[in-house]
Amino acid sequence: MDEYKQELSSYEKGKKSEIRKSYWDSKGESIIDRILRAICTDYDLGRMMYIRVLPHQPIDNYVKMTNIKAVDNRNHWMRFDFIFEETSSHTILLVVELDGFYHEEKEQKERDAYKDGVCAALNIMPVRIKYREIKDINNENDVRAQYEGEIVKNLLKSYFASSYYFGFEKNWEQQKSMGEEKYKDLCNRYDEEIRNCEKKDKKRKYEKLRKYLEEAYYEYVPTTRMKKC
Repeated sequence: MDEYKQELSSYEKGKKSEIRKSYWDSKGESIIDRILRAICTDYDLGRMMYIRVLPHQPIDNYVKMTNIKAVDNRNHWMRFDFIFEETSSHTILLVVELDGFYHEEKEQKERDAYKDGVCAALNIMPVRIKYREIKDINNENDVRAQYEGEIVKNLLKSYFASSYYFGFEKNWEQQKSMGEEKYKDLCNRYDEEIRNCEKKDKKRKYEKLRKYLEEAYYEYVPTTRMKKC
C-alpha cells in the first residue's frame, strides 16, 4: 500500500513544520537585541542618522553562494546575528555577533572567519561580543560598559566611510569629503540638541555621543587637519 501513498503537498508539509517557540536562539541574543535597540534610542540614531538595528540577517543578502567546506555551500541559511543599516539606502554599517562557548569549535571558527571576510569585503568592522569576556551576560550595564564604545565608534566610522550611494562607488577623496560633510553636519545637529535639551539624562547621552563622534572621526581620518568643531 505504501507505493500508492501520495506525497504530501508543499502546503501540507508547511502545516507539519515544527514551529519555533522563540524568535531567539538563546537568551543572550534577546538581551543583546534590547541593548542594541537601547543604544539606538539613547542616541537617537534613527532620527539623527536614519540608522536602525536588524536581527538575523541572511548573509546571502550581501554575497553570492560559496564553496568553502565550513558552510557546506549553504550560506543561504547563514546569517549575521545583528546588523545596523542606513535605512534610506539599506547600506550595512556594522555587524554585531554574539560568540558563545561553541565558537571555539573548529568548524564554527571557520564560519566566523568566513563572516569576518564578508565584513572585510563590505568595508565594515564586525564587533564580536564574547560570553567569556563578560562577567554577567544578563547584566545589561556590564555588557554596555564593555562594548558600547566599540559598537558606536565602529558604527560611526562606517557611517562616515560609506562609499555606496545609489550604486555609485566613490573614490577615497570623494569618500573623505563626504565623511567630512557628515561629520560637520552631525556635530552641528548634536550641539543643537545639547543646547536645547532640558532633560539632564538625555543631555548626558547627547554629550556622550558627541564625544564618540570626535573619536570615531579622528580614527577614521587620522591624517585630517580639520579643526574640531
